[in-house]
Amino acid sequence: MKKLLLLTTCVGFILTGCGIENLTKTPSVEEFADHNRENVTIKKSNHADEAILDEMVEVPIGGVIETEAGRFTLVRKTEVNEWFYSGPLKVTIPKVKVVHAFPENELQTKMNSDEFSYVTVALDIENLSDEEIAWFPEQASLILNTGEEVEVADLFLSDNLGGTLIEGMIKTGSLVFVIDRGDAADIEWIRLRINGPLDQNDIQVGANLDIRIDLYSL
Repeated sequence: MKKLLLLTTCVGFILTGCGIENLTKTPSVEEFADHNRENVTIKKSNHADEAILDEMVEVPIGGVIETEAGRFTLVRKTEVNEWFYSGPLKVTIPKVKVVHAFPENELQTKMNSDEFSYVTVALDIENLSDEEIAWFPEQASLILNTGEEVEVADLFLSDNLGGTLIEGMIKTGSLVFVIDRGDAADIEWIRLRINGPLDQNDIQVGANLDIRIDLYSL
């Protein structure tokens, strides 16, 4: 099915000392320090309309974009650019976005709603090892300060990030979590939980990631 790229808004992160808090102890990655990056394979997810993504960069908080998919308002945004390790996996979070949407056409049909809010978490995923691993970030859960828990990312709106990563492979894209209740402006923090990667024998080879993100608006 053709994927609709939605306008999404970045959300501010705060960690101990740098804006993001990883609640899981980061595993050692010294064994991957000599990783050969000359043979890195890049696999980028396919958005339906990259032009909308480019437009979004210039939209301020409170700004609105109208597309064939509907009307989208940025509620919060921030550039994050923090990274975490889970075994041989390096996970970078470039940005997080919060959006309120008034969908139209195919998107309205799919969502079965005249309006909804969602959180987008951008990810860059890299396999630092010389072994094939598998990771399924779309199975992540998102907990909000409002008391809501979104058990999995929306597969229709999210990029295809899950599956096998061969040696040196990089995947980039975004996870989208649809909010079922409350106002997007009421979201003060999120907590992202993702299980660690698996080896070819389906044995987990990295710690689960548990990242709390504090969100701010202008």
